[in-house]
Amino acid sequence: LEIIRKKRIHYKGGELEELDVEGIIKRNADVVIIDEVAGRGSKNKKGYEDVEEMVEGGIHVWRGMKIEDLESVGEIVEEVRGIEVKEGVREWILKEADEIE
Repeated sequence: LEIIRKKRIHYKGGELEELDVEGIIKRNADVVIIDEVAGRGSKNKKGYEDVEEMVEGGIHVWRGMKIEDLESVGEIVEEVRGIEVKEGVREWILKEADEIE
C-alpha cells in the first residue's frame, strides 16, 4: 500500500502533522484508509468534512473510529470513564457507511 505522507502545518505556535486531503485527492486513489475522523479536520473545520470531500471526489474511504467518538454517547463516556469528549462525530456518518465492523 502506498502511504501518503502527512503535511506539516503551524498551529498555535507549534508544528503538527496532519492528513493531506489535497494530496489524497490529487493522487486519485480508489481507496484510502484513515484512522480517526473525530476532531479537527486538516483542510476543513471537522475531520468528517475531510472524509466527505474525498468521497465526493470518488474515493472509497475506510475509516477508523472509536464508539466513544459518537456525539450521542459523549455524556455516557464522561460518566463511565471520566473522560471528557471534546470532539465528536455525528451519527449520520455511520448511516452513510456501506459496512461497519
